[in-house]
Amino acid sequence: EPGEGTGTTPTPGKTPTTVSKDKFSKHFTLAQLVGSATITPKRGYTVQQQIDNLRALAQVILDPLVDAGLKFNINDGYRNGTTGSDHVIGCAVDCGPVGISAYDFAKKAYELVGATSKQFLLEYTTKGKVGWVHIAYNPSGAKSGLRMATFENHGNAGGGKQWNNQFKNLRGTA
Repeated sequence: EPGEGTGTTPTPGKTPTTVSKDKFSKHFTLAQLVGSATITPKRGYTVQQQIDNLRALAQVILDPLVDAGLKFNINDGYRNGTTGSDHVIGCAVDCGPVGISAYDFAKKAYELVGATSKQFLLEYTTKGKVGWVHIAYNPSGAKSGLRMATFENHGNAGGGKQWNNQFKNLRGTA
């Protein structure tokens, strides 16, 4: 039952050669969340489990943001790698706000989906104060030890600053 897309959904346990461009949530396709990455089994998750994670992320976190009128680009959804990042198992997305500051986007998005997210981070780089919002979601309902924070240059990991349990407007206007 093909939709508007032309790709195929990866088969569990198989490395996909194409990723579906069919809608798998109200507003998103698998291809939008995967980009050029290849979904492969990792950290005990099968390909299908990771696709299911991405679908839940889109339906529970991203679709409500779009429904509320927030505009954003998906800077980074699923990514390859072996790190402990939720991105590598399909449970996190980085949103690049459009037409609104990252700080204002974070505040509005947190009001909408903060309670259901696993982790919610407002991140900036020093160069130009470019910002994005990292939102992690775990279908099991698990929460991170660091639920909400602002990072500048990836916080402690990048030698920058970290503010826990708050959003800090690094542009100087609250």
